[in-house]
Amino acid sequence: METIVLNDVVNNTSLNSEGYGLFARLEIYLINKRPVVLDLRLASAISSSFFNSSFGALIEKYGYSRFKECVKFINVSKSQAQLLKLYFDSFRNLETN
Repeated sequence: METIVLNDVVNNTSLNSEGYGLFARLEIYLINKRPVVLDLRLASAISSSFFNSSFGALIEKYGYSRFKECVKFINVSKSQAQLLKLYFDSFRNLETN
C-alpha cells in the first residue's frame, strides 16, 4: 500500500486549486480500486473549499463506499479527525438514504 504525505502534494489546504491537485493524485487509486494511505502529518487546517474539491469531488464521482475502501488516513490530529468525521458523515448519510 502506498503512502502519500499531504504536504508533499499540496502547498496549502485552503484553496480549491490545491484540492484539485489532491483529487488528481488520489483519483488513480479509486479508478483502479487500489488502497492508498494519506498522511496528514504537519498539515495545516483544512478548509471546506479544499475538502469539496478533493475528497468531496472524489466521493461524488466514485461514491462514498469506494472512497472509504481505498483511502485511509494516518497521523491525523484530534481537530482534523473531528472535521473529517463531520465531513464524511454527511456523505455516508446520503448514501444510506
